[in-house]
Amino acid sequence: MVRSSQRKGRKILILCEDRYGKPFFEKFVERLKNEELIRTSQKVDVKHLPGKCYPKTDRVLRALDFKDISKIIIVADAEGGDLEHAREEVEQHVPNHLKDLTRYVILPYSIEDWLCDGLNIGGSKSIPSFQRLRSYVRNTRGESYEKNMLPEFASKIDIELLRGKNEEFKKFIDYLNYL
Repeated sequence: MVRSSQRKGRKILILCEDRYGKPFFEKFVERLKNEELIRTSQKVDVKHLPGKCYPKTDRVLRALDFKDISKIIIVADAEGGDLEHAREEVEQHVPNHLKDLTRYVILPYSIEDWLCDGLNIGGSKSIPSFQRLRSYVRNTRGESYEKNMLPEFASKIDIELLRGKNEEFKKFIDYLNYL
């Protein structure tokens, strides 16, 4: 059994599908630390995950130096499909020696789900969050939302609103806080 004192210095690794998810999560985790929603001492690294069900995903996970990792959080998009199926697609690529360390955050459509919930962007949940966000940005800023804008929203989300509306976000916070 690993004592908590032996875990000191170990980090949590977040793997996200979105290319712009890496800078988003880096900024967002720093904000969560600043607002004391997660331990400020918690070391968190963020890497890009090639995709849910993509052969390169296996290689990325096998290449990890997991000796320094206390937990892996994989954030993946269901893209409007079945959440359990999306999780299974990712989970099949996780090597056996990393399965106990790995937690999953599966978003119904995409990371924009968190933006819509945290910015109180309404509309039908049957409309993908990316489309709802695009409409919101067009109406409020006169431009169209593009994926490269994702990192700037890390500071704009109302975290309490997001926590009240989004179960996957609550799981994410719990995963960051508890080894």
